[in-house]
Amino acid sequence: MVPPSNRTEMIIIGSGITAAAVAWSYLEECRRSNAWHSIIVLESRDLCGGASSRNGGHMKIIPHEQFSELRRSHGEERAAAIIRFQLSHIKRMMELCDARGWDMAECRKVVTVDYFLTDEEREEAFAKVEIVQKYIPELEYTKFSAQEARKKFHVNKHVKGALSYVAGVIHPYRFTTCVWDELLRKYKYYLFIKTHTTVLNVVAPKGRPYAFQVIVDQIESRTFECNHVVHATNAFATQFVPGLRGKLTGIPGTVSMMKPGKLFNESDHMESWSIFYGHAHDYAVQRPAVDGVQGDVILGGGFSRSEGQGASMLGAGGWETLMQWSGIMALTGDKLPFVGRLHPDLTGRRPAVSEMMHPNHRPGEWICAGYNGDGLMLAWLCGIALGIMVAEREHVDRPKIAGRPEGPLRSWFPPEFLPTGKRVRKTTFKNLGRRFFWALLSKRYVEPYPDNDSLDSSIYDEPILPMFG
Repeated sequence: MVPPSNRTEMIIIGSGITAAAVAWSYLEECRRSNAWHSIIVLESRDLCGGASSRNGGHMKIIPHEQFSELRRSHGEERAAAIIRFQLSHIKRMMELCDARGWDMAECRKVVTVDYFLTDEEREEAFAKVEIVQKYIPELEYTKFSAQEARKKFHVNKHVKGALSYVAGVIHPYRFTTCVWDELLRKYKYYLFIKTHTTVLNVVAPKGRPYAFQVIVDQIESRTFECNHVVHATNAFATQFVPGLRGKLTGIPGTVSMMKPGKLFNESDHMESWSIFYGHAHDYAVQRPAVDGVQGDVILGGGFSRSEGQGASMLGAGGWETLMQWSGIMALTGDKLPFVGRLHPDLTGRRPAVSEMMHPNHRPGEWICAGYNGDGLMLAWLCGIALGIMVAEREHVDRPKIAGRPEGPLRSWFPPEFLPTGKRVRKTTFKNLGRRFFWALLSKRYVEPYPDNDSLDSSIYDEPILPMFG
């Protein structure tokens, strides 16, 4: 629907999972407070045409690894809180899909299995599991020695051990478009989406009734006016937030979709697999079967570097590569997302609108970006939190509804994600360089096998994943 006016309360730049969550949350707060405001979403490509549609759909973090890193910078208690926040995405997104009947989103809980190719990596991971379970006791792991892994999962001799725990899988594009479809139906007078509309600039003019002007590139140039600008473009957020350059950047990722070969042992799409080598890993998930035909397998990460776009690494013939694509993920200097109000020093824009003109809401710019490759375990609830912040209803005690935690914001949202001045000053990519340097000194990064010149098929001359043989 074409916006009836070029003036609105909020403009969201981007239309992926983050943008959908912000709109969903903000409009819900409008409904609850009976104070209605409109939103215009501006997307330079098709709806959900960015990283959300290019994601492989693996809802997974590696809790013991992330806890090991976070405890050094934030302490055990806060590290545990951040891990719990991320893991809660599986439950929240599943309950939303179940409540709405969004079966097409293919959202489900799976058992994920991590395979290790060296004894050192296995023992290091097992030790970290022992530590994280002291602080997050509800985490359930199953450990497998090399012999146990080979017997349980029918993997080859290259596997030196395994870990299994809970993860999730979802079709990100379908989930996001389901959210937008519901919002457009439910709030058709308050939500407007304009695709193929590239934002060229954001300015804070003086002497205008609205705090910001958003200038877009169309056949006929048009300027929108609003009081809130939300930057929901993840890796590209620094285009209009220059103060975060050098603190947030983009990195490429690759995904492949393959039709399984005849030797494929169907997993009933309730498992996922990861192969760890050194400081990197690749994953595989299977989509649900349709009309008795087994689902395609989605491969994420370095699988694309091997012969046959990943088939050689899986150790089974007869596979067909259906599609390959790439996407841009966001990386931050402290490996945490930026979520919250942006200080004018970061944007270079200071709203000139008097607070007397907006007694209940302070105009401003906001960000929800920088997921460090874990977008499916951060974007939804971070977007929900930001919508609550923009509505200035952080202290409201909310009842539980599908897709969102109950209680006031402070009871579940990690304050470490806020783009405070202190955090922004400390966050640089030099931090990551120091971490890598000390990791080398401590021999944390080990070679996964003796001749690690390339990931070729000779390493995987037999099936390494349980379903491929």
